[in-house]
Amino acid sequence: MVFSSLAASCCCYAENPLIPAVQVPAATSIGNIGNFAGNMGEGNTSGDIALTDASICEVRNTMQQLRDAAPQLVDAGARSDLAETIDAVIVETEKPAPNRTALRGLVQDVRTALTGAAGNLTAEGAIALVGGLLKLLGGG
Repeated sequence: MVFSSLAASCCCYAENPLIPAVQVPAATSIGNIGNFAGNMGEGNTSGDIALTDASICEVRNTMQQLRDAAPQLVDAGARSDLAETIDAVIVETEKPAPNRTALRGLVQDVRTALTGAAGNLTAEGAIALVGGLLKLLGGG
């Protein structure tokens, strides 16, 4: 049994100087930190943070929605190669192991292709969606 070494010197323990020490579990409560990437705790290591199936599906689904709206976005001022740029992202997401760096670069190309349509309500929504994907992929 482990006893508190301070028990004998503290006046509040005068009645029973050998009070067992309480073992506190080693838990850390951080609360809500949003997204977290990296190591927590001792002896932990990390490599490249891998894309999850859910994040790949989110990128693919968003790009498919943008692909459907590409003609209207081009009419609003987006680059004429917007559809092909979106298709390149979709092709990358369909690979067995998508490359995060390549995917991020392709999504940035989509954002660049959309900038000419800035000011159009549909384009502003598309640019916001693409910005969210870039954050998901570790870009900005």
